[in-house]
Amino acid sequence: MTNKKKSQTNVIRDLEKINQVVDLCIDRELNKELETIVSLSEDARKFLEELPAEKLFSQNISEFPVTKVTLPAEFAKYLSLESRSITFQKEGDPFLKYWSWLFWVKMIRAKILQNNNADDWIKLYEELILLLENNIPASKDQDKFDDGLNLNLTRFNYLMELSAVATSELSYGYAERARQLLAEIFPHKNNLKNVEKRLPYDRWIWWNMGMAYQHMRGRNQKAILEFNRVIKSFFDKATTLQDKKELVVANSSNSLEFLLNILPATLQRAAIHLKQQLGYHALQALFDSGLLLAEISQKSRFGIYSKAVPNLRKRLDLFRLDAFQQLGTTKEIEESLKNVYKTIFLRDEWDCDEPFLKPFASYPPSADQTQLVEQIAAWFLGKTIGTNSCVKLINKLSREKDNKKIEKVQEIIKEVNVFCKGIGIVTETYWNWIENNSFDERIYFSRWAQFLKRGTSILLKLNKNIKYASCDIDNWNASIETLLQSIITLYCKHRPKLPVIRQDRSSALNKTLELERFRSDDLPDFAGGLSSFYKNMSIILLEKEEDFSNLRTKTENKLKGNIRKNKIREGNSKKYIRPIKLLINDHLRLLAALDEYYKEFGQNQQIHALKRCNERLIWHWHNDDPGKVCSDCFKNNSANLSSFDGLLSCQNDIPRDQESLPFEERNRFDLLGYDYESIMQETEDHLTKHLEQHSCQEPPKAALHFLGLQRWNSLTPAQGRSVGGGYFIYRTNAKGEVDLGIAIDPGFDYVRNLFRMGFSLRDVDIVLISHAHADHLWDFESMVQLLNELESKKSIVQQLNVVLTLGSYQRLEHIINNPKLRRFINPLVIDIRKEIEPEFLSNLGPGNNTPEEFFNYCFAFTKKDKEPWAPILPDINANVGDGEIEIWPTLAYHDDYSDISDSFGFIIKIKPTENTPQINGEEFCFGYTGDTKWVGEDLYHKNCCPGAGIDADCKKKYTDQPRWKDVAGQYRDCDVLLMHLGSLIDHKNEHKQQFKNYPKRACEELIRDKNHPYLMGMIRFLGEIYKETQKKKLILMGEFGEELRGGIRTDLVKRFRQGLPEKWQMVPVDVGLDILLHNYADSGKPLSEFKFLCALCEKPRLLSEIDYFRFGQDEAIFYICKTCIKATPADVRQTQLRQLYDIGRELRTLPPNAL
Repeated sequence: MTNKKKSQTNVIRDLEKINQVVDLCIDRELNKELETIVSLSEDARKFLEELPAEKLFSQNISEFPVTKVTLPAEFAKYLSLESRSITFQKEGDPFLKYWSWLFWVKMIRAKILQNNNADDWIKLYEELILLLENNIPASKDQDKFDDGLNLNLTRFNYLMELSAVATSELSYGYAERARQLLAEIFPHKNNLKNVEKRLPYDRWIWWNMGMAYQHMRGRNQKAILEFNRVIKSFFDKATTLQDKKELVVANSSNSLEFLLNILPATLQRAAIHLKQQLGYHALQALFDSGLLLAEISQKSRFGIYSKAVPNLRKRLDLFRLDAFQQLGTTKEIEESLKNVYKTIFLRDEWDCDEPFLKPFASYPPSADQTQLVEQIAAWFLGKTIGTNSCVKLINKLSREKDNKKIEKVQEIIKEVNVFCKGIGIVTETYWNWIENNSFDERIYFSRWAQFLKRGTSILLKLNKNIKYASCDIDNWNASIETLLQSIITLYCKHRPKLPVIRQDRSSALNKTLELERFRSDDLPDFAGGLSSFYKNMSIILLEKEEDFSNLRTKTENKLKGNIRKNKIREGNSKKYIRPIKLLINDHLRLLAALDEYYKEFGQNQQIHALKRCNERLIWHWHNDDPGKVCSDCFKNNSANLSSFDGLLSCQNDIPRDQESLPFEERNRFDLLGYDYESIMQETEDHLTKHLEQHSCQEPPKAALHFLGLQRWNSLTPAQGRSVGGGYFIYRTNAKGEVDLGIAIDPGFDYVRNLFRMGFSLRDVDIVLISHAHADHLWDFESMVQLLNELESKKSIVQQLNVVLTLGSYQRLEHIINNPKLRRFINPLVIDIRKEIEPEFLSNLGPGNNTPEEFFNYCFAFTKKDKEPWAPILPDINANVGDGEIEIWPTLAYHDDYSDISDSFGFIIKIKPTENTPQINGEEFCFGYTGDTKWVGEDLYHKNCCPGAGIDADCKKKYTDQPRWKDVAGQYRDCDVLLMHLGSLIDHKNEHKQQFKNYPKRACEELIRDKNHPYLMGMIRFLGEIYKETQKKKLILMGEFGEELRGGIRTDLVKRFRQGLPEKWQMVPVDVGLDILLHNYADSGKPLSEFKFLCALCEKPRLLSEIDYFRFGQDEAIFYICKTCIKATPADVRQTQLRQLYDIGRELRTLPPNAL
C-alpha cells in the first residue's frame, strides 16, 4: 500500500468517525456543538440562514459548502483520529468534495430538525434526496479515489444519509443498497477480522431499516425485529448488567455507537411497545438504560458526551412517563411528571394540584419540550377516568351520607377546576407550541376532541347531580360555569379546522385538517371524541326536561358570544348564525368528511357508515312528541294492529294487569307486556350480577383453591357437542369473598363454566395464556366484551392482567389495540425479548437467572388496599420482594402454528402475606405444564439413538450441557402440578389403533411426533419427576381427548396411582373439581393434606375419600366423597347432580352491608 493510499484510507476512516459525531449532535439537538465542528463557506452560511428556500438546486453554492470539520483535540485523541481537523478545498484531494457535500446535507437536515419539522421545512427533505443523488460518487468517479474500497465507503455513507433523509419504503431501499455494498467492502465472509469490522456497519443498516419499517403502516413487528438485531449484536457477549456497563465504556467506538444507535434502538423499541399497548414492556426495554447512561457519563468527560447523555436521559424519562400513563399508575405518573418537567424546563416545578405551563415565548420549543406538553395534556385526560376521577366521584355522590357530602362535593369541585386548567393549557399554551407542525397538530386535535368529549360528559354529570350539592351549591354552580366557558372557548378556537370533503378544501378560509394524514391510533380518538361531544351538546341544547333549562340558556349565550366575536354568519346572510345551527353544520361537515375518508382510504365498513347516518339524527330526535301515537311499523303491513297490544307504545289500549281484561280476552296471549319486561330484566340482572360483584364461596374462610373448568380438549367442544374450558386458581378472604383469581387458558366454554360454578367475571384478576391455539384462548375475547358491557351498565372499569405469548398477542391484537376495548387489558408478553436475550429459553423458570434479570423472566403482582391487582413495574427502584404473586413462564415443546412463538407452561408462586400466613414457612408453588410433548434424556442427549453413528457429533457436543431442556426438571419444586395428557395412542392411524402396535421404536416415534406426551410420554414424565424430588405432590391430570370416554379417564388415573409413591395423589380434572390447596386458618397442617369439595355435601374432604361419578351425555365427572356415595339415596343424588349438570351453582355474593 502506498503512502498516498494509506493517507486517503486513514482520512476516510477519520471522516467516518467525525460523521458519527455529527450525527450524534444532530440527533441529540446539540446545535452549538455542531456549529463548532462543521465550518461553512460564507455563501453556504448565508443560505442556511435564509432557509427555507423553495429549491436547493437553484441556489449558487460554492464548490465546497463545508470548508472544514474539526473536533476538540482531547476528544479526537479519545476517538483515535489521525487528524482532528480536515479541510475541504480545491487544492486538496478531489475525493474530499464528496464529503464536503455530505456534511452540507447534514447541516440542512439539522436545520430542519431545529425547526421541529414544521410544514414549510419538512418539504425540504425531497430536495435533500435529490441533492444527495446528484452528488453521490459513481463508478465513473473512480479516478478521484485511490481504490474501490475508499469509493465504496464514501458511497456507503451517502446511502445511509439518503436512508436517514427518506422515509418508509424509500428509506428501506437506500439501506438495502447500502447492505449490498457491504459485500464489496468486506468480501471475505469467513475472515473473522472482517466480520468484526463489518458489524458496526450492519448495526447502522439495521437501525435505519427499523426506522423505515416504523414509518410503514402495519410493520411495527418488523421494526422491532430490526432494533432487536441492533441490540443483540452489540451486547452479544455481555450476559450481565455489569458486563454491559464494562462494554459501553470499553473503548471510544463502543461508547459512541451506544449513544448513536444502540440506546436509540432501545428507545424506538419502547416507542413501538407503547403503540402496541405494551406499557409494561416499554418500561422493561428501558430498565437498565439509565444505568448504562450513568456509566458513560461517569467515565467519559467530553463536552459532547456530557450533553448527549442528558438529552438521551430526557428521552428515556419521557418514554417512562408515557408508559406510566398508559398503565394508569397514578403515583408513578405524578412522580415522573414532576421529575421530567424539572429536567426539561430546568428550575421550574410542576404542581399536580396547581398545574401551570409557561407560555411559548418563554422557551423556544425543542422536541422534548413538545413531547412533554403532549404528555401533560394526556395527564389531564387521564385524571378524568382514574380511580378518583371527578366522574366517578360524581357517580358516588348520591350514595354518600349527608355528613360526608360536603367533603366529596369540594373534592369534585377541585377536580373540575384542575380539568378546566388543563383545557386552558390545551387552548392556549399547547397550541402555540405545535402550531404549523402538521404531525404534532394532528396529535393535538385528537387530544382536543377528547377534551371536548370528557368536558361535556362531566358537564352533564354536574348538571344531573346538582340536587346532591346543596351543601355548597354556589361553588358547584361556579364550577359548571367555568367548565362550560372553557369548553366553548376550546371548541370555537379550532372549529374552523374541522375537516371538509376534499373538493371544498381549496375554498376553506383556513387550512382544514386532512383525515388521511392522521395516524391510525389518533383518528379514532379524534372522530370518536367529536361524536360524543356533539351528542352531549345536542342533549344540552335540545333536552326538554326542566333540569336542563338553566344549562341550555347559559350554553346558548356563551355560543352566541363567540359567534359575534368571530363574526360567524349564516351562509351569505348578514345575520349571525344560531348556536344550534352552528353545531349542526359543523357536525354534518365532519360526518361528510368521514364518509369520504373511509370510502377512499379506510375499510369502508357499511355498519360504520350506517352509524354515521344515524348520528345525523341526534339533532332531530329530541323534537319528537313523546305523547304522539305512531303506527309506522304497520304502514306497509297487513298485520292485525291488536297483535302487539301491550308491547308497542302505539298499541296502548290493553291494561298491563291481566285481571282487568275482559274474560274473553284474558287468555288471548300467553304473556303480557309486563311479563316480557320482567323476564328480560331478570335475565339482564342475572348477567349483571355475574359481571359486577365478587363471588362469595362456602365455607367463609381464608383459603386457596384450584377449580377445574375444562372437560374435553381440542376441537370437539368447538363443534358444540361437548364442553371445553380451562382452569381457575382462586383465593378467598375470611368472609369467603374471592380476592384473587387466576384464569388459566380460557378456551371454549370458559365463561359459561365459570358462571355455572358460582363465580363472577369480577373474580378474575390475572389471565394466563400458554399458546395461541383456539381451545386455550377462545373465550378471552368474550371476557373482554363482557367487561365492556360492565362499564356501559355500571361505569365499572376492570382491567385484566394477561400473561400471554407473542403468538397469542398476534391472534388477539384486534381487541388489544381496539380503542374501545384496550383499557380492559394489560398485556404482558412472555417471549417479547427472546431476540435480544440469546439464552432466554434456557433461562426460563425460577433459579435460572440473576436478580437483575428478574423482570425478564417473571411477572410479579401485588395488591394494595382496595386497589386492583397490578404488576410490579420494571424499574431500577422496584422492590421485587413486594410481589405477592409470581408468574414464571416455563418451556413447553408444542407447535402453536403462529410461526413467531413457542408454547409455554407456568409456575405460579403465591407468597404469604399478613392475611395469608406462611405455609410451613414456604410459598405455595403451583405448576402447569401446558400443552407439551415429552422431552428428556431418555430420548435425547446422552441416550439419543444408542449405536447410531449419525448422532455421534451431536452427542459429543451436547453431553455436558444438553441442547434440549428437559420438561420435567422445571416442576420439581411444585406442590401441585397440572399436567396435560392429550391422548393415549395414535387412534386416528388405522395401523396404530391398538396398544400392541407400539414396540420400542413405534413408541419413541409417537412421543417424538405428537404435540402432547400421550401415554408413553406421560409415564416417562411422571417417572422423571418422582426420581428427582422428595417433595410431596398432587398431580392433576387434564386435557383429555374426547376419545377417552367410557370411564377411561378415571380408570387411567387409578392405573397411574398404582405406580406412584404412596404419598403422592392424582386426580383427573373435569368441570367442577374444586381442590382446597390450603386453608390459611390451619397454616400449621402438613402441605399434603389436600382436600376436595364434595359435589353433594359441598364440604371439603380428604382426597383419600374421593370417588368419581360419571353423568350426562358428555360424561361429566362429579367428585363425591365416599360417605355421600353410601348415604345419599340414588334418586336424591340423581336430582342434585342433574341440577349441577344442567344449571350449575348459584352465585353467592356478600350482602351490601358486609362489603
